[in-house]
Amino acid sequence: MLRRALFDRSRPRREQEDAFRWRGEGVSRLENLSDIVFAFAISFLVAGSGVPKTFDELAAVMVDFVAVGVCFALLLFVWYTHYLFFRRYGLEDGRTVVLNGVLLFLILLYVYPLRFLTGFQSDLFFGRLSGPEIASVITFEQAPWLSLIYSGGYAAVFALFTLLYRHALTEADRLDLSETERVMTRQRVAFGWVHVGVALAAIVLAFALPVVLSPLAGLVYFLLWPLLAIVGRRYKRQLEGLTRASEASYR
Repeated sequence: MLRRALFDRSRPRREQEDAFRWRGEGVSRLENLSDIVFAFAISFLVAGSGVPKTFDELAAVMVDFVAVGVCFALLLFVWYTHYLFFRRYGLEDGRTVVLNGVLLFLILLYVYPLRFLTGFQSDLFFGRLSGPEIASVITFEQAPWLSLIYSGGYAAVFALFTLLYRHALTEADRLDLSETERVMTRQRVAFGWVHVGVALAAIVLAFALPVVLSPLAGLVYFLLWPLLAIVGRRYKRQLEGLTRASEASYR
């Protein structure tokens, strides 16, 4: 299991991440269940392409794997975020179980919408869809609703991660989080709200723009990088201040 392989490294657990002590005691049953759900989601992505029987079908499947690769990368990013949370905090209380359960449900629910969206974009990029064919797949009137489905799921996933990190903050004393760890946790909360805010902005734009321009609402996701950089710079200054204060106390 990848999660177990990452956990069982040769370095001591307290040194497995700079500035953050890992509190996860091995791989829990909750994480095992989560890994099974992620594995099912990935299986659904690959199985949807089918087994090719001719070279033309093989060529079509290879193009489909571009979309599958994008979906896989997104799922892997979500999985790693999930993995990092449980390694850092090792929480298994009732609230964590409920939030994690809803997160896993959303992952299974949104596999097919995600596959549809990436497949549609891949077909457009490789020229597999012309004007009339595009209209048979999705119309301009349906584009805002596609944005609602996809961006709504995106916002929900990151909202759940944000709630998990906020819960970790409420347990900071019990977990014995250092001041540096608390700042890093608050940073994760802030990052989560940025993701949620951008996704909600995409939904608003999709319905606010003229129908023919509604597909352009997805461009708002390009704001993620500069916004995350701005928020990250703020917390970086806080962490640097803590480091300087710590160094001064040892002098």
